[in-house]
Amino acid sequence: MTRLTYRIHDTDRATDWRDEGSCREYDPDLFFTDGKGQGEQTRAAQAICHGCPVRIQCGEYAIEAGEYWGIWGGMNQTQLRAVRRRKEQRTDLRRGTGTESAAGRAKGAAA
Repeated sequence: MTRLTYRIHDTDRATDWRDEGSCREYDPDLFFTDGKGQGEQTRAAQAICHGCPVRIQCGEYAIEAGEYWGIWGGMNQTQLRAVRRRKEQRTDLRRGTGTESAAGRAKGAAA
């Protein structure tokens, strides 16, 4: 499997949240499992993310950018998909295109 990593080499750009990531000190392959030893590797990557000063920005980026592979903001692929799905459901409800429970409709009508 080939994974491409894009880096910005523009020295004129403003500081980016990625410049502060704890993961910059580690091999990027740690955050992208190949299926072998996945549980152990995932836990190691998530432990690094746990103390990262830009964990929130990283997770938000991954959700907005549609990242579906790797550990982002301490979340694995399954967790990222779940957060993205919940966010999409909330957006649909705000637009009135999603499904809402009868209790939720009654609460909204009473307000």
